[in-house]
Amino acid sequence: MPIPDDCNLLRRINPVHIVPDANTGRRRLSSGAFRDRQMSVDAECLLAADGLDWRFTMNGHGNCFLVRFTAGFARQQQQLVEHKPLVDNPYHTEITGRKSAPICNAFRDVVTWVVAPTGI
Repeated sequence: MPIPDDCNLLRRINPVHIVPDANTGRRRLSSGAFRDRQMSVDAECLLAADGLDWRFTMNGHGNCFLVRFTAGFARQQQQLVEHKPLVDNPYHTEITGRKSAPICNAFRDVVTWVVAPTGI
């Protein structure tokens, strides 16, 4: 199933990707959270079509945080966005492509928090 450009994609963030910011003294999201060549996300538009929301993505991952960005943004970064359902997650989608430092930084800078850590 094609994922439209305006579909939000949900990416879980491992706490190791929340790092100190020497400039502000606060914590920030690391661009390393977006480095995987095959980056797993959930397609929020598919969740919504089944009457679900972001809580599905967080189920069983209470120690993680959650961000969103659009499929169109990922494609603008020369990434392939493919719906790749799993047995236990029919909303699973992969963002595939080389992620250079500027691309990782672009993802970090564009995301919006759904479940944010304190001190960000």
